[in-house]
Amino acid sequence: VNMPVFADIENILLEFGISAAAYHGGKLNGVDCRELIKLAKPIFEKFKTVLLSVSHPGRCSDDSIVCACDLYRDICVTLDSLCSKLRMKHGETQEEDYMAAEKYLENLHYLWMQANLNVTPKVHGLLNHAVCQMRHFKGIGDTLEDDVERIHQIAAKIEARVSRMKNKAQQAVVHSKMEAIQNCNLVKDKIEASQLLSKRVFKKRNIE
Repeated sequence: VNMPVFADIENILLEFGISAAAYHGGKLNGVDCRELIKLAKPIFEKFKTVLLSVSHPGRCSDDSIVCACDLYRDICVTLDSLCSKLRMKHGETQEEDYMAAEKYLENLHYLWMQANLNVTPKVHGLLNHAVCQMRHFKGIGDTLEDDVERIHQIAAKIEARVSRMKNKAQQAVVHSKMEAIQNCNLVKDKIEASQLLSKRVFKKRNIE
C-alpha cells in the first residue's frame, strides 16, 4: 500500500473521530466500526476523492475506484439499516420491521457476494439466521453483545457479594433472588425514579 495514501485514509477517519491507532493491531474497535458504518456516505466520498487523485502508475482505473468505493459504502449503509432493526428489543417489533429487515438482508447478501468477501461464522449467522430469530423471539435487541455484557457485569457483582457465604445451597438461593430483583421491571422503575429525585437541581445565580 502506498504509505502517503494510507496516511490520507487514516486522516479522513480521524476527521470523523475514528482512530485505528487507538486499537491494537491497527484495526478498528467495535465503537469505531459502528461510527464508520453510520457515517459511511461522507467517509467513502472522501475516500473516493483521495484515491482518484493518486497518480501512481499501478493504480486501478477511475471506474474501478468509483465502483469499489460505492460498493463498500452500500454495504456499510445496508448494515446500518439492518442493525437498526436487529437492535429492537423484545416486544417492540412489528410486521413492517420484519419485512424491512428481510429486504435489507437480501440487499446485504447480494452486495456481500458482489464484493467477494469471506462468509465468516458471524456473517453466516447474520445472513442466514438473524432475521429468523428476530421473528421467532419478536425482537432480539435484548440479547445482543452490549446487553449480554451488561448481564455478565451484573452477575459478577452479585457473585462478589455472595461468594463468602459458606453454605453453598443458601448462596445459590440468595444469588437467584438478587438476580430476580435486578431483572424485575418494577424494581428498575423504582431505582430510576429514586435516582431522578436524588439529582441535584442547579439554579442559575444572578452574578453581579
